[in-house]
Amino acid sequence: NGKTRTTWTVHTLKADSPGDVDVTYLKGQRDTTQGINKFILQCIKKKLQLLVIFDPQGREDEYMAYNVDYLFIDGKKTQIDKSRLNRQVVNGWINAGYRLTDAQIAAIAQAKTLGVVSLPTPQAGMFAGFDSLPVDSPDTIGNFVQSCKG
Repeated sequence: NGKTRTTWTVHTLKADSPGDVDVTYLKGQRDTTQGINKFILQCIKKKLQLLVIFDPQGREDEYMAYNVDYLFIDGKKTQIDKSRLNRQVVNGWINAGYRLTDAQIAAIAQAKTLGVVSLPTPQAGMFAGFDSLPVDSPDTIGNFVQSCKG
């Protein structure tokens, strides 16, 4: 089907300088015929943020102009562009960060599929990103969420 199995792994980035904090994150990743998809929950000072990374396949300029973002949890979408912290192109991939509400975090912790898509308008048929990254075991995300909150 053009997609590899999603792998979920936990990583820690150690602070580089005094005053910085370590960041622990849970990364869901798979390769597809359309490039890489990454759904990353970052634990920063006991708060969760979302980072998504995907391959724009040479259309970075077009996708960077898209203003409407949706979080997909088990096929249900919630508009999140007002919660976007940043979006940039890094090494040819779109990277976008978002604040999450407690309700979104709770839903993500129990999800079977996850994704984030960007569109030029709410009615647009074409989107950038991914909408159904599989979660093999909801315990993986739930346990990470609990460990972040301490």
